[in-house]
Amino acid sequence: MQAWFTVLRLASAAVLAFLSAQVLACTTESGSDGKTPPGTEPPPGEIKNPPPDPKPGREVPADWEAALKETITEVDGRTGLGPDLKVDTKKLEADALTLLRTGGANADEGFRLAVRKVLHSYPVGHLQIYPLDFKKCGTPDLPSQATSFVDACTQPFDDHAVVTVVGASNPLKLAPGDEIVEVDGKKGQAMLDATFEHPMCGTASPGAANRRALSATSLLATIHVGSTITVKHRNGAIEVKTVDKLGKAKSCSDPFGRVATTAATATMRPDGAAVLRIPSFYPRDFDEKDPQGSIDRFTNAIKAEFDKVKNAKELIIDVRANGGGATLVGLAIAGGMPGAKAMPIAHCQERVPYETTYTSDFDYDLTPSTHFAYTGKVAVLSDGLSFSATDYFIRTMRIATNAIVGGRPQAAAYGGSTGELKIEKGPGLYVVPDPWRCTEPGGKPLEGQSVKLDFEQDLAPADLDKGLDSDVEVALGILRKP
Repeated sequence: MQAWFTVLRLASAAVLAFLSAQVLACTTESGSDGKTPPGTEPPPGEIKNPPPDPKPGREVPADWEAALKETITEVDGRTGLGPDLKVDTKKLEADALTLLRTGGANADEGFRLAVRKVLHSYPVGHLQIYPLDFKKCGTPDLPSQATSFVDACTQPFDDHAVVTVVGASNPLKLAPGDEIVEVDGKKGQAMLDATFEHPMCGTASPGAANRRALSATSLLATIHVGSTITVKHRNGAIEVKTVDKLGKAKSCSDPFGRVATTAATATMRPDGAAVLRIPSFYPRDFDEKDPQGSIDRFTNAIKAEFDKVKNAKELIIDVRANGGGATLVGLAIAGGMPGAKAMPIAHCQERVPYETTYTSDFDYDLTPSTHFAYTGKVAVLSDGLSFSATDYFIRTMRIATNAIVGGRPQAAAYGGSTGELKIEKGPGLYVVPDPWRCTEPGGKPLEGQSVKLDFEQDLAPADLDKGLDSDVEVALGILRKP
């Protein structure tokens, strides 16, 4: 099998720390035989008002329908939060089959729409459903989330999107600070909703903050040749542009298009403040045979950058678009921050497939340490693509240290992924389930719970036009208040 994402195994509780949306399991295991597991059939009379039969439409092969039904069975039976979510699987099946038969221009499009419907019926961030043919991902028909085909990227701004990054070859001649207010006749929130509902390769969305971020950063991936885009320029002029060509997919996760080449980057500003950017918590040299060594090397690489700026009076830790990785690395950093106190952060359990029982209990706790000792003032920058291990880091910094947190609310995806299941019926799918149920100390599930920010804002068009980072400037203003 093509190794299209990194292989990680859940060998122990600690290894869950590595799992994230960008770093998921790829195995050669097959899925189930498609039969409903014993004990999952609803008792007679439980559904008082069964949904209507799917609407008639185009003819589709029976195995395509079977593929969707098996997908729903596997997702519902293996999702750790499935019992909490209480998804009406009969209605979901009817809705998915209706999309298969009536959605899009043909059966292929209908199938992709149906899969999207299943994926987002479970707001669990690490859940994924992919086609067997990986090469279909990242194409105009099935784009990857948070990408663009016009060499320009957008971020959320109010109910629409703002351009933050452009390349020399962007055919629409967009500029940082331009606002995208309408696409193909849909404005504002309706425009973002249409983007979110468009079939894409990526993860499910755990909550509103992540959905908003995914919608805005994927906006220019879901357009097509002939699409009309209404742009509000910085001088107030409104211009309607027509897409006449698409280029290669461009990553739009990072708000400023920064490419990660090192574990962290420390920068000392002329005003004496420091910025420590951590683009990922995943060790690039991760070795399955030496997971602890991988963590240690990665932690030390971040520490080497931190040491360059540890004497600054103010420290901004930038984890925007950090897709996660090793939770224990983030906890190690938080343990040295001002005000760090020992406290429980989360309790996690792994669901037994098709049951409502759980196993593999373990805890995440913060333990103060001196490894990342810092005595100045700290701010953490977050956004809706700060994910998984980064969610734990942001949550810990907010509730267990004196740091302030701002920007946009984080994704709030607190689970993890295991090996994928192969569904060979119909067009074929891989289902990557999230079997984990992680809760706060009081027992409430953490999934979808973004922490309350000390300041919440979008990147300002006027600042983008000037090449300024609004988040950094506002954070420093707050830290410097008497």
